[in-house]
Amino acid sequence: MTSDELIDFCKSRLVERPFVLDTSEKDKVYALSIKDERFVRISEQVYCILKGVAEGLSYEAIAFKLSHSNLPPTPEEVKKACEKIVAKISTIEASPKSNTHKSLWLKTPFLGPSAVGFISKLFAPLFHPLLFSIFLLATALAFVYAGKALTSIQFADTNLLGGYLLFLLSILGHELGHSSACKWYGAKPKAIGIGLYLIYPSFYSDVSDAWRLKRWQRVMVDLGGMYFQLIFAAIYVLLFQLTQFSSFQAALVLIWGSLAFSLNPVFKFDGYWILADALGVVNLSQQPRRIVRHFVRLNRKRLVDPLPWNNLTIVLLCLYSVITILFWLVFIVRVLPFLLQQLWSTPQLIMQISSIFVGSASLSSLRVFLPNIVILFTLLMLLGRILYTTALRFRKRSTLA
Repeated sequence: MTSDELIDFCKSRLVERPFVLDTSEKDKVYALSIKDERFVRISEQVYCILKGVAEGLSYEAIAFKLSHSNLPPTPEEVKKACEKIVAKISTIEASPKSNTHKSLWLKTPFLGPSAVGFISKLFAPLFHPLLFSIFLLATALAFVYAGKALTSIQFADTNLLGGYLLFLLSILGHELGHSSACKWYGAKPKAIGIGLYLIYPSFYSDVSDAWRLKRWQRVMVDLGGMYFQLIFAAIYVLLFQLTQFSSFQAALVLIWGSLAFSLNPVFKFDGYWILADALGVVNLSQQPRRIVRHFVRLNRKRLVDPLPWNNLTIVLLCLYSVITILFWLVFIVRVLPFLLQQLWSTPQLIMQISSIFVGSASLSSLRVFLPNIVILFTLLMLLGRILYTTALRFRKRSTLA
């Protein structure tokens, strides 16, 4: 890339001024807007380098401007840093947007930004502090009132199907909750769609513009989905009391299970984002490895850069790292052997299912194998996901080579 091309590249990426991310880090962190409405996290020093190049300054002049920093760079280091930054941004922009969310793939929007913006504007006032408090109190009272109804549920095929459809409606409301909170606090909500999170179907709401908000406003955006889903649940409670329609009971059980699972801080559901924004830590899932590597280096008495957070945040991140490592250890020791056992019994399962369709077994016996079919489908999806990710990485390495 020539000097003029480099200047044009930096100018085009700085048309929209990078904004300061509200984090708990000691130094300023900026978010740089790039192609396809994506953001790249950059340090203040990187921003200074990009800005200097865009203004046509020499590497010597940029190095002089950075001479006040803790580790003042040489002109040659500035040049290498600039080339590395430009290469990284170019690689991100060249990759499909869906690949930037590694855990969510095959994303398919069904509500565009204009429709989401219009609907979110209607429901955004529910995040006014007074209305927020009233609806939360009303929801709590509804669940206290319906406590006995939830414990007396008896599942059947009819109420499960209806309950699942009502549950899906509450999930759509969940995503609108995120978008409406985003709208209320001044950010721009984008599309709502469906995709595959790891190996199973999941709705999503693109609220990436919420990075412009303050930390605790982002926490409210994270909570917005569960808040709206609780409102749906309260409505189902009232409708059940009026109609005694058991599908509302089934939907409530599914909603409770969904909310409980969403609060886990390991997978990238609401609980993860709530914790990340409350701590003010970007890329929270990457921090356990960083924390472990940092303390291993310290233990070996090697030179290591200080962690960028205050002591309280570091302690909380250490606790989060321990929880994450224990979670994956339990998964490997307890869950993985069970899944492998199910995979090993696949040929026998296929033979049993085949006997149903050739007439040697009754169709009603298919219900017996339904849990095994679900597990097998999940394992096949997981295998497909691994192969898909591996193929992408191989293709990327081949391109770089």
